[in-house]
Amino acid sequence: MYCGYKALSLGPLSLTSLIVSFSVIFPLIYGIVFCGERITAVKCAGFVFLALAIVSVNISGGVSDKTKKMNNRSLKWEIFVFATFACNGLCSVLQKMHQIKYPGRYCSEFMLFAMLVCSIIFLAVGLQATKPKAYKTIKGKRYAALSGIANAAANYSSIALAGYENASVMYPAISAGTILATVIFGTVIFKERLKYNQMLALLCGIVSVICLKI
Repeated sequence: MYCGYKALSLGPLSLTSLIVSFSVIFPLIYGIVFCGERITAVKCAGFVFLALAIVSVNISGGVSDKTKKMNNRSLKWEIFVFATFACNGLCSVLQKMHQIKYPGRYCSEFMLFAMLVCSIIFLAVGLQATKPKAYKTIKGKRYAALSGIANAAANYSSIALAGYENASVMYPAISAGTILATVIFGTVIFKERLKYNQMLALLCGIVSVICLKI
């Protein structure tokens, strides 16, 4: 969560979201190697589009002009994006391991405990870095609160929908919708301007995530 926040502060929203979305390959590989899941033609197509997206995003530097002007920030962005990508993928693997052992059970309890651990860690780090009284003057508290509400609503909605909608329809729709939403917000609100190769990477990335999750 921390690395994802830092990545967003250093680089483009749309490309950050796209790269992090590729973390789906972690549970996919885990399922194939350790759970005996089949490799389908659709998943193979997903890997092909994933490769195309990676190649496209790296043409001409692969990051926006605003980011390229600061090479040191670009390197930090790449590090934090990779860390977010890896951690998200490992979290997905842990969720899959949990559901293999307790199929269809304890989803809310799992999320509650996970978020509780995050809260305790960030509280301890925050108290160490900042004097308690200074929290009254911390900027951006309302954004953090809204982010927490949106995060909780998204996770609860995903769990609620899982009982009514097929996974092959639900998860690709959520992934594609999330990427498209970040592109729209990045373009409209943050005035990000993507190059043609980056637009191609986004398109290939959306198709790849959908194929990998089907």
